[in-house]
Amino acid sequence: GKLVYANQGKVSDYEFLKQTLGDLNGTIAIVRYGGAGRADKGINAAPFGIIGVLVYTDPYDINDGMMSDENETYPNSWYLPPSGVERGSYKTNFGDQLTPYLAAKQDTYRIDEKDITGVSPVPIQPIGFEDAQKLICELGGTEAPNTWQGSFPCKYNFGGPGFKDTSQFKDCDVQLDVYNKAGLRDSANVMGVIWGSVEP
Repeated sequence: GKLVYANQGKVSDYEFLKQTLGDLNGTIAIVRYGGAGRADKGINAAPFGIIGVLVYTDPYDINDGMMSDENETYPNSWYLPPSGVERGSYKTNFGDQLTPYLAAKQDTYRIDEKDITGVSPVPIQPIGFEDAQKLICELGGTEAPNTWQGSFPCKYNFGGPGFKDTSQFKDCDVQLDVYNKAGLRDSANVMGVIWGSVEP
């Protein structure tokens, strides 16, 4: 689909984007971390016809705006490197999706798959900010508000949808493939206990 920039993927961001661009059906949104939970960025996107979401960490939000000098990022400092991808869960509840908030043991009641909530109906993929920069700095359309701007050395545009006429990606769509599979698997939680000589 054609790429659009939707700030933090909040409902208000998608609403503003729709007011600006009109029809968002069939587009793919690129959004930055913050403002809404990871799963919510996709859950919020779906009602607007967006078919996929790319999520990245903007250096403005986590690296004090620094991004270019390798001495500013790991392993030379604690800052996230350009290829780094923030980890975390892309669901809004805890634990196994069939046994939310409960231990998924053999005798635990499991809900029907159709009753699972808190997961995005559209695919979401996190990417590093070096890849995000290549996409965002090539977006066409009008310039996004100041509150949507980040640390890349370019103006953040909404997208045409899509890329600038002068871009190397002109007339290109973004393809988002996610190969997650649902299935039941046994897993083990390894726990260690160190006994002290004095309580607690």
